[in-house]
This record gives sequence, C-alpha cells and structure tokens, in this order.
Amino acid sequence: MRSRPSYRPDIDGLRAISAGAVVLFHAQVPGFGGGFVGVDVFFVISGYLITQVLLASSNQTARHRLAEFYLRRCRRVLPALLVGLLIATPIAALVLTPQDLATYGKYLSSTSVLLTNVVAWTDHSGGWPALVHLWTISVEEQFYLVYPLVLLAACRTRAVQTTLLIGALCAVSFALSVWASYAAPGANFYLTPPRAWELLLGALLVLTRWRVRSGLATEFMAIAGLLVIAAAVCLYSSKTRYPGIYALPVCLAAAALLATGHRKTLVSRLLSVRALVFTGLISYSLYLWHAVILVLFWSWNGAPPDVFQTVLVLAAIFATSVVSWCFVERPLRSGVWFKSNRHFLIAAAILNFALGAAGFLLWKVPSAFTK
Repeated sequence: MRSRPSYRPDIDGLRAISAGAVVLFHAQVPGFGGGFVGVDVFFVISGYLITQVLLASSNQTARHRLAEFYLRRCRRVLPALLVGLLIATPIAALVLTPQDLATYGKYLSSTSVLLTNVVAWTDHSGGWPALVHLWTISVEEQFYLVYPLVLLAACRTRAVQTTLLIGALCAVSFALSVWASYAAPGANFYLTPPRAWELLLGALLVLTRWRVRSGLATEFMAIAGLLVIAAAVCLYSSKTRYPGIYALPVCLAAAALLATGHRKTLVSRLLSVRALVFTGLISYSLYLWHAVILVLFWSWNGAPPDVFQTVLVLAAIFATSVVSWCFVERPLRSGVWFKSNRHFLIAAAILNFALGAAGFLLWKVPSAFTK
C-alpha cells in the first residue's frame, strides 16, 4: 500500500493542453486537425491518477475502499454532467431540427446508462451530434466498473504478479486496437476494449514506480514528450488510422510527462503556469460544455462561423465552464452541497432517470416537442 499522492500542478497543466487541443479541433481552428489526441492523453492521466488512489494506504477493507472509490467517482462525474444536460436539453429542443433533436435524444438516453460510446459506434445519422463527445465518459466509466475489481483482487498476490497482469492486459488491448484500426475502425475508436490500454499504460507507471534518475535525461524526455503531443495535434487528421499504432507515440509521450513531472524540469514549470493550471482544473466542465455550445450555435446560426464568431463562442465556452466548475462541480464534489452521500446519490439517480426518460421521448416521439 502507498500513501495518497501529493498534488501536482503540472498534471493540471497537461490536462489544460489536452482539453484545449480537443476544443480547438472541434471548433475547426486551423492547425489543430489532430486535436482529438487530447482524449488519449486524458485517458493516460486518468489511469495514472486512479491507480494511485486505489493503491493508497488505507485501514479499510477492499469492499469499503471500492465503495469509497465509486462514491468519489459519482461526485466527480455526475454533478457537472447532469446539470449541464438539464440546462442544454430545453435549449436543444428550441434550436435543433426535429431530426437532430431525435438524435440528441438518443444520445441523451444512452448517456444515462453509460452507453454513449456504443450509440456513437452504431450511429449513421451523419453530422456531429451535440452529445457525441460524451462517448469518452462512457469508456472511462465502463473501464472503472471493472478495473478496480481486477486491480484490488490482483493486489492480494505479489506486486510483480500484479504488474505482469496489468501489463499483459495492456498489451492485449493494444494489439486489439492495432488490429481493429484496420478491421473495424468505428469500433476501435469508440469501444472500451481497444481503448483500455491507454488507461492501463497510466496504471503501469504507478505499478512499476518508474523514474528517470538522470536530470539531463529527465529534461530530454519531458521536452520530447511535449513535442510529440504537439506534433500529433498539428500533423494528424481525421484521415489518420486512429487510435491503433498512431496513438502509441502520443500515449508514451503523456506517460513520459507524468513520469518526469515530479521533478522541476523546464516542461513541468511550464505546465505549472497558473493560467494552464486553472484551465486544467476546469477541464472537465470545459470538455462537457464545448461540443454542446458549438453544435447548438452552429444549428442556430445556420452557417459556418467566421473568425469573430469563433472567438466569441470559444470565450462563451470558457466562461460557461468556469461557472460550472465554481458553482456545480467544486461544491458538489467537496460536499459543500449535499453533504449527505445518501441524499446526493438519491438526487443524482432521480435526475439521471428523468434525463434518460426525456431523451427517450425526444428520440422516439420528437413530434411531441417540436412544431
């Protein structure tokens, strides 16, 4: 068992770069054609941090630790997600066409049961649905329904056996991803098994306790990691056979930044700049809101936005994310609101059910909500 990890601002800075790349990619800003790789960086970070939390020292039984973990995940994920959907849904009903609204409803209902990635994989409606970006949350939560059970069960054996097991699962998932990038590219992009290796790579960093002893090597690896991610953002495109083999340098670069960030390198100091750290803190709300605002604006505007409109929309996305983080995400996560976990879970379950039901009606009976 290990002590709880100390806070590292450089990780929030890396989150900011990842989220910014995704937002600018979806906003179709020139030079960010490969910004979708930010999702892969997020997955590596997530696997790294969650494994640290699961392995932290505790006097509780495995059962209580799992209960605490899943409660923390609920408080981390649900508030901003559910409140955001509650606000966005009536706006979508006013702005979207009946066909787009039905698609929105399909994604809304699937989000309530963590199957957005499956819907995205099977959806052939065309265009870019407002909630399709929530497939990443489904992948993460599907992964975390299983991974903690496997990890804590494996921890009953020797540490080296645990590491070998997680390493083997990572290798199998990566091999599946490479094969599926040719045989089933849609499933490869959206489904959890071909994506699991990215989260498991972050986990392996923790399990192996890998560190670079040489200061010069640490500086080189950190700079190289940042440059690799920047190159992928600029050079990859929607035509890249992704994830598969092309995701490997991106994920290894993210792992390198996580492994070297504990030292005061040039890159870790850059990632710890206050503006980047703050953007990293709001990155979850930023990710949730950006696609919704972009799609709803494009639908309302009826034409591709010009440069001035793009800047305004990006500013609105950032401002909305700050509000979401300050007044929804942070107070509910810390227990300032809904101190009782029982009351929080009941309220979240009711709201989630209501949104799922509303999504089903929008999907199956769109005429009831449109003229």
